[in-house]
Amino acid sequence: MFEIREATYLDALHVADNMRLADIAEVWALSRLGPHAALYLSMELSVNERFAAVVDDVPIAIFGAFKSTIGGYAAPWLLGTDEVARHGIKLMRYTQKYTQHLLETYSLLRNQVHAENTAAIAYLRASGFTVGESFVTATGDKACIFEMKGGYHV
Repeated sequence: MFEIREATYLDALHVADNMRLADIAEVWALSRLGPHAALYLSMELSVNERFAAVVDDVPIAIFGAFKSTIGGYAAPWLLGTDEVARHGIKLMRYTQKYTQHLLETYSLLRNQVHAENTAAIAYLRASGFTVGESFVTATGDKACIFEMKGGYHV
């Protein structure tokens, strides 16, 4: 059975231990962190906004958002296992609702995706995000900004 629940650090440990190769490459390319450190940091920054996608009590993805320290926007993120591909439509239905929830608070959602992570880019576009052209990061890797704008918020 597929469900979404509040993510725990045990969920994150399982996802980090089984993270899909494209996500491992992405977190290394964009932050020079391994899967465990990337998930731990993402969860720490996303104190009230972190969830686990779970199939038959096994976590397949952890996602959330954290408020940018500059600019006042939210930075959504999702890291998962290979099982995400098998349950992508169900996951997308929920993450689209989650995105709309975020847009009730933030007028802009923005983050980076590794330019080589074509599955993530396709998922983002199908979810309604605009994905920009690739650029070279400070680490020398290529990334794309993805974003979604909502209404005006004070």
